[in-house]
Amino acid sequence: MVRRWRRAAEFGPAALFTGLTQIEIWVGSIPFLGGSTAGARWNLASFVGVIGVGLALRLRRPLLGLLLVMGPMALHWPAQHFLPSVFRVEPNLFEIFLAQVFIVYSTSAHTSGRRTLVAAGLVAAIQLLAYGPYLPGALSQSFGEWVFYSIAWALGK
Repeated sequence: MVRRWRRAAEFGPAALFTGLTQIEIWVGSIPFLGGSTAGARWNLASFVGVIGVGLALRLRRPLLGLLLVMGPMALHWPAQHFLPSVFRVEPNLFEIFLAQVFIVYSTSAHTSGRRTLVAAGLVAAIQLLAYGPYLPGALSQSFGEWVFYSIAWALGK
């Protein structure tokens, strides 16, 4: 019985995220979440699928989970500018932001020592890669995200 609840706690957030995002991509917007998407559906589905895999790995491999959840947003700008238009996506989904805040909390809670420092460096580097080309114009949005990430990191420790 305990094992069943442990598996639900381990994989439940990943299944919930993947289910909600796939519904928004293939069916339409979910009320109260206010998400919108633009781009090829199969490309969006694979984009959020990588994030879902990262959420599933968050307890067993926290650094890999962090890279898989936050990495696609860091690669968003180069993909928009250097790949053909068929690969361009605009995943403006609230669930992605929640997944990123959740992975920051989970990584903070499940790492210690040098791995914690590496994780903090990865969060900072990924955010700089994601917002670097848009700064200083995106400073207000990136600052708001940093506040949420800092709170999640503190709660994890």
